[in-house]
Amino acid sequence: MKRFISLFMTVIMIFSVVISTDMLSVSATDNSNIKWSFDSKTGTLTISGTGKMDNYNDYDIKTPWYKYSDNISRVTINKGITSIGNFAFGDCENLISIVIPDSVTTIGESAFEWCTSLKSINIPNSVTLIDDSAFDCCENLKNIILPNNLHSISKDTFCSCQSLESITIPNSVTSIYDSAFGGCENLKNITLSNNLKEIYDHVFSDCNSLKYINIPDSVTFIGQSVFEGCNSLSSITIPKSVFYIDNNPFNKCDNLISIEVDKSNNCYTSIDGNLYSKDKTELISYAKGKTNTSFVVPNTVKIIRFLAFEDCSRLKNITLSNNLKEIEGLAFKNCDSLKNIDIPESVTLISNNAFEGCNSLSSIIIPKSVSDIDDNPFYKCDNLISIEVDKNNNCYASIDGNLYSKDKTELISYAIGKTNTSFTVPNTVTHILWEAFEGSKNLTCIYIPISIKYIAKGAIYGCSNLKDIYYEGTKSQWEKLDINLDENITIHYGKKDDTSSDKPLQKTKFTLGKNNNSYYHSDENISKSGFKGVKDYSLDKSYYNKLIKGRNNSEIKYLQKNMKNSWSGSCFGIASTMGLLYNKNIKSQDISSSANKNYYQLPLPYKDKKFLNNIQYYYMIQNIGYSRSRSLAVTSSYSMGWVLRGLNYFSDWIKDDSEENCLKTIVEKVKNTSSKHKTYMFTFSTKEGYGHAVLITDIEYNKDNKEYTLTIFDENTVTPKYPNGMYGTLKIADDYKSFIYDCDGIKFDNENYTNIQLFDLDEVKKAADKPELYAVNDHNRSDSTIKMALNKDMKITNESGKYIQIKDGKIDTNTEINSLYSYTIGNQSMISIDIKGSNFKVSDLDKKCNVSISNNKTFMSLEGNNIKSANLSLNNKKITCSGNGNDKYNFDATCSTDSIVNSATKETGMLEVKGTAKGNTTTTVKNNKLTTTSDSLENAVGSNYIDNTVTKENLTKNKVIKKATVIVRKSINKCKTNKLKTVTYNGKIIKPSVTVKYENRKLVVNKDYKISYSNNKNAGKGKITISGINNYVGTKTLYFSINKAKPTVKFAKPSVTIKKSKKTYVNKLKKKTDGKIVYSSSNKKIAVVNSKGKVTFKRKGKVKIYAQTVKSKNYYNTKTYYVLKIK
Repeated sequence: MKRFISLFMTVIMIFSVVISTDMLSVSATDNSNIKWSFDSKTGTLTISGTGKMDNYNDYDIKTPWYKYSDNISRVTINKGITSIGNFAFGDCENLISIVIPDSVTTIGESAFEWCTSLKSINIPNSVTLIDDSAFDCCENLKNIILPNNLHSISKDTFCSCQSLESITIPNSVTSIYDSAFGGCENLKNITLSNNLKEIYDHVFSDCNSLKYINIPDSVTFIGQSVFEGCNSLSSITIPKSVFYIDNNPFNKCDNLISIEVDKSNNCYTSIDGNLYSKDKTELISYAKGKTNTSFVVPNTVKIIRFLAFEDCSRLKNITLSNNLKEIEGLAFKNCDSLKNIDIPESVTLISNNAFEGCNSLSSIIIPKSVSDIDDNPFYKCDNLISIEVDKNNNCYASIDGNLYSKDKTELISYAIGKTNTSFTVPNTVTHILWEAFEGSKNLTCIYIPISIKYIAKGAIYGCSNLKDIYYEGTKSQWEKLDINLDENITIHYGKKDDTSSDKPLQKTKFTLGKNNNSYYHSDENISKSGFKGVKDYSLDKSYYNKLIKGRNNSEIKYLQKNMKNSWSGSCFGIASTMGLLYNKNIKSQDISSSANKNYYQLPLPYKDKKFLNNIQYYYMIQNIGYSRSRSLAVTSSYSMGWVLRGLNYFSDWIKDDSEENCLKTIVEKVKNTSSKHKTYMFTFSTKEGYGHAVLITDIEYNKDNKEYTLTIFDENTVTPKYPNGMYGTLKIADDYKSFIYDCDGIKFDNENYTNIQLFDLDEVKKAADKPELYAVNDHNRSDSTIKMALNKDMKITNESGKYIQIKDGKIDTNTEINSLYSYTIGNQSMISIDIKGSNFKVSDLDKKCNVSISNNKTFMSLEGNNIKSANLSLNNKKITCSGNGNDKYNFDATCSTDSIVNSATKETGMLEVKGTAKGNTTTTVKNNKLTTTSDSLENAVGSNYIDNTVTKENLTKNKVIKKATVIVRKSINKCKTNKLKTVTYNGKIIKPSVTVKYENRKLVVNKDYKISYSNNKNAGKGKITISGINNYVGTKTLYFSINKAKPTVKFAKPSVTIKKSKKTYVNKLKKKTDGKIVYSSSNKKIAVVNSKGKVTFKRKGKVKIYAQTVKSKNYYNTKTYYVLKIK
C-alpha cells in the first residue's frame, strides 16, 4: 500500500511540473525591489516593484529572463519602476508591444535593440533620457512618440529603424548624437526641435527617402557626414545660427545640387551652391548632385576639407586654387572620373587617403612646396602608374614613380596601377607605411631588404595576386615586424637568387642600341655604382708626363690647376672612352686592367685604376690649347653672331664663320658616317650654366617637319628609370637656322646656349696618343693668353685700356684678337683669347669670377664668389681683389713660382691660397713664397702644386719652401662633425652627442665652441647650433631626424566568432599613440561600428573591423583589424 501511494504521489508531482511549465514560468526577483514573471501562454513578461532595474549586456551579464527572450511578445512594466536597464529587452525579436508607466525616467542603453517585431511604442513624458542604441535595429518600428521632457537623443538610438517614416523631435531636445537616425531608409519627414543646438556625426546618414529637412535657427553645430548618403535631398539651407560645421555633412548625397547659407551667417557662405567658410578660405562641401564635369576651386581657398569631394564621380577635371595650402584626408575620395589634377606650388599638406579610389588618375606630381604627406594619399588608385616629386622638394622623393621620404627611408606609396609583377624595396628604406601596397592587383612578389624595421599592419593588405615575399633577413627577424598577411602568401628568407627575374640591371653587351650599359653600370645597388668618391682629375705619372709633352710652363700650370677641380666634367672622359670603344679606335684592354673582362660589366669602374686614369686623361685633353693646323671639333658659340674657333678650326669641316654652317657641318658629318659603325661626341653648355658631353649615334630626316633628328645617347646618366642609359634628340631644321636639344628635361635651343661642339673621335684619339702634335706652337707668344668663363659676366682691361667684355654670353671688345677658341669645361663654356699686355684689371663681375692669365713665363688664376673687382699682374706675380664694402667674399688665388721643379720640362712650382675676406686682399709670390695680406682674412689655407700633386702647407719638396698665411681665427663652419644618427620619439628632450673637429684636432665644448638644441622633442627635424668661441668664429647648424615612434594599436582578440543574437560586441583595443582612433567596418550591411569601437550586428556574415590612427604627431599612423564572424 505504501509503495502504491508513493508511486501515485510521484506521478502527481511530475504532472504538476509539466502543467506548471506549460502555464507559467517561475517568478523571481531582479533585486530586492524588482520582481518579474513570465506567462508562457500569452508570451507576457511582467516587471513590477519600485526603483531602478539592473543593467545587463549580451555577453556576460544576462537578464534573468534571457532564456525566454525568443518567446516574449509583450512586456508590461508596472508603475513604480523608474528605469529600464541596459539591454533589458535586447534581442527579444518577437516583442510586439510594451507598456511603459509614467514612473520611468530612463531607458537604458540597447534596452530594445534588435526587437525586430516591435512596430510602435509610446514613451511617457516622464522619460528624460533614452540612452545609446535603445531602439537600434528595430527594423519594423514605424511609429514612435517621443516624450516632451527628453533632453537629447543619444547615439544610435533609432539607428537602422528601417520602417520609421516620420518623427517629431520635441522642443525639449537640444542635442542629437551620432547616428541617432542613421540607416532609417524610409524616413521621409523629420520635424526638428525649435531649441535644437547640436547635430552630431552621421545623425541622418543613409536616410535615402528624406527629401527635405528644415534646420531650425537655433542650431549652432553640425557634425561630420550628418546627411551622408541622403540621396533624395536636392537642396538644403544652413541657418544664420550655425557657427561650426565639421567635415562634409553632405558627402554621398548623390542628388544634392544646392547648399545654401543664410546671408546673415557670420561663419559660412555659399558660392554656386557649394559650402565654404565665410572668408572663402575653406571649401567644406561640393554639392555632389551637380552635373558639371569640371570645377575650378576659387583662388581664395587655402584648405580643402575632409571628404569635400567624396564620390563626385561626374568630375573629370578639377583646377585647384593657386593659394591652396592643405588637402585634408579623403578630400577627393572615389572621384573615379577625375583624370587630371595639378597640385599647385602653394600646397604644404596632403592628408591620408586624400585621393583614395580616384581610379582614372594615371599620374600625379607632388610639388616642391609639400612638406607633410599623411599615410598613403593614393590608396585604391587602381590605375595610378606614376607619382612624381619635384626634385627641389625637401621632404619627399620619387623613385621609378613611387613615393618615398626625401632620405628614402620611408616607402609611402607604391603606384598600384603599375603592370610590374615584382617589386624590390630599396635597401635605404626602413619603414613601409600604412597602405603602401594595399590593393595592388599585379604584384605577385615583393623583395624586402633586411634594412626594414617597421611595416605597418595594412601595408600589404589586399594584394590579390601576391604569392611570394622574399625577405633578406631571418624568420625570427621577420616575425618581429609583426605584420598581418593573407594566408596564401609565402615568405622566403635570406637573400634572393642573383638570377631573380626582377634584377634591376642586367649584363648586356654594349651596342649603342636600346639595351646597352653605361659606365655607371653596376651589379650592386645603383646608388653605390658609378665613380663614387672620385674628387679630382689626378693622373698617374706616366699619363701626366704624356699629357704635358710639348707644353710650355703656363699650359702645364693651367692643366695642374684644372686637375684639382671637382669631378663635374667627367662626362667628357666617359663619353670619349665609350665612343672610342664603339668606333673601335681602342679595345677594352687598352683602358681596363682586366683584359679578359667585358669592360661594360665592370661592377665598380672607379676601382679600376687604369680605367680611371684613361677617363681622367681624355677629360684633360680638352683643357690643353690647340694649334690652328689641328683641331678636334666643329664649334658654335652664341657670341655676337660669329662662330668661335681655334681649338675647333677645320678647313675641310667648315667653310665660314656662321652658326648655320656649323649646324650644316654637324648634319653632314653624322649623315655621312651613320652607317659606318661610327659615333660622334657632342658637348654643350647653356646660359643657365649646365654643361654636358653625350654621344650622337644616328640621324633621320623628317620631311613633314623639315628637320633632321639626331639620336642622343647620354652615357653618363643611369637611374632606376634609365638603367641602361638615357636617349634623347637633337633636332636641326633643314635650313640650319635653328635647333632644339631635348633629353629628359634638359632642353635648350639656338637662343639659350653658349657653346656646342661636335667632336671627331678619330681626332680625339690622335690627340690622346700624341698630344704634343696639338701644342700651341704657331700663336704669337709675345701675347698673353686669357681664359675666361663665357657664361659669367666680366670685363678684362689691359694697361693700354684695351678690353674684352662678356655680358649675357656675348663678347664685346675694342682690340684686335690674335687667337680665340672656345671649349666646355664641366658645366662652364670657356673661351681662350690671345691679347697683348701683362697687367689686367677684372671688373663688372656678376657674383662669380673664373679667369686665368698666362704668358710663356708665368701663370696665375683667380676664382671666387662676390668679388667686386680684381687686378692680376704677370710681371709682379701679384693678385689683388676687393669686395663690396663689408660684404664677405671667397677667393682662390693661384700663381706660378720662379723655381724650376722639373728640369726636363723646365716646369716651375705653383702656390695657391684660398680664404674668406673683406675689403682688399693682396696675394704675391716672391722667392718661392706666397704671402697674403687682407683687411680682414679668415680660414685661409695654403697649398703647393708640384708636378701633378698637391702638398699641404709648411712642407718641403725639391727645396721649394711654401708658407701660407697664419690662421688666427678659424671658422667653425669648416669644422667636421660626427654623423648624427636618426632617433625615435620617446616623449623626452633629445640631445644627441656631437664631436667637432678642425682638421685632426678635436675641439673642446665651452672652450672652442658652445652648443645649443632646439626642436628636439617632437617628431620632425631637430636642430643643433654650434657657435665658435675664442679662436673659432661663426656658427654651424646641424639637423637630425626624430622619427615618429612605432605605435601600439592592437585588438585583444584577432578573430571573434559570435552569434547574431548577441547584437553588439566590443573588442578591447590596446593603444600607444597620440593620434585619434577611427573605427570602420569593411561591410556596413553586415555590421556597423561606432566611434568607441562598439560593433552592432545587422546580419550574418564575415566582416573586418578596423581601427586606424589619424592626425598623429609623434607616432606613425597605423591601422589594425580583427575578423568578426557573425553566425
